[in-house]
Amino acid sequence: MTQALITNSSDLAALCGRLQHETVLTVDTEFMRERTYYPQLCLIQVAGTAEAAAIDALAPNLDLNPFWELMRNKNILKVFHAPRQDIEIFVNLAGLVPQPLFDTQIGAMAMGFADQVSYAKLAEALANTTINKEEQFTDWTARPLRPAQLDYALQDVIVLRRVYEVMHAKLQEMNRLPWIAEETSRLNDINTYRVNPETTWERLRLRSNKPSAWAALRALTAWREREAMRVNRPRQMVLKDDVLTQIAMTVPTTREALSRTRGLPGSLNKDAIAEQIIALMLTAKQAGSDALPPRNDNAALTPAQEDSLDLLRLALKIVARQAQVAPRLLAGSDDLVAMVVGRDTPLLHGWRAELFGLAAKRLLAGEMAITVKGLVEAGINN
Repeated sequence: MTQALITNSSDLAALCGRLQHETVLTVDTEFMRERTYYPQLCLIQVAGTAEAAAIDALAPNLDLNPFWELMRNKNILKVFHAPRQDIEIFVNLAGLVPQPLFDTQIGAMAMGFADQVSYAKLAEALANTTINKEEQFTDWTARPLRPAQLDYALQDVIVLRRVYEVMHAKLQEMNRLPWIAEETSRLNDINTYRVNPETTWERLRLRSNKPSAWAALRALTAWREREAMRVNRPRQMVLKDDVLTQIAMTVPTTREALSRTRGLPGSLNKDAIAEQIIALMLTAKQAGSDALPPRNDNAALTPAQEDSLDLLRLALKIVARQAQVAPRLLAGSDDLVAMVVGRDTPLLHGWRAELFGLAAKRLLAGEMAITVKGLVEAGINN
């Protein structure tokens, strides 16, 4: 397989012209985001059947439009491993989600590998290749790129192609390719990669039953997210989680009260920013009970429902092992809780229902039982 570093627009256009005739491309990126909110794209790797290329995204005046058009070509399957951050970059820079796409991490779970299996483990298991990770945390913004960096980057997409070929054949044999298509639908949604500042409070925990504290948390997290976007700095560099929750708990409405917050960055006590925070806190003070978070169904389960949940967890473990599928791909804890409390869940639809959901529903109804052999009809001596 030929390998090349692309640093100018004419070579990139020629490369993409050749790759337009491929049916499958493997794709990866290298980026930096330690000190920025938005990831800084440094390198794009792509491989076809006969050539692999590393595209220097930091090369002066490089026109990436031919590559974006390649990603838009619906006649080419784009293969990634755990592509959320890669696609986030594509969405930020070009407003696109490559389609159709295949995620080898999802494919691995459908084959029975552990949840979130690493690419290195897949390469060893399916392509009999050991990935050299010495360059994994290198500075990808430094130029010129060293030969070792380029070799590492290109091997990722070259080996990924072999991983995909073996995986595709195995999943086809197991009749599980339709599962992958169903799971990939979430990756195809562009909103998956767009952050809504108004919902970022859900990432944090707050030990309080005061509406004002929860209103403050919602307001502060939304403000922090927008500020991080505006200055292009990680949210933790704008305001750390522990400081943010401390402000939310105390709801300071004066400069003096705000200044007593332990760990408050000096930059946040400046006139303009401090006044923004105080204004948010004054509004939060007036919040009613609608500011409180929705009730956690899991926290409100009855003892009988807790028993049912334990039963489903055991059944899930047994069925997943027998079917050679990662339990997390089959059902998450929220799915099991939803089934116990009688809410609809993806577990009752599609391939999940066939493999586990419908049987689990009958198990809760007493129509099936758990044995060492799996789920069986209740009352049958096995």
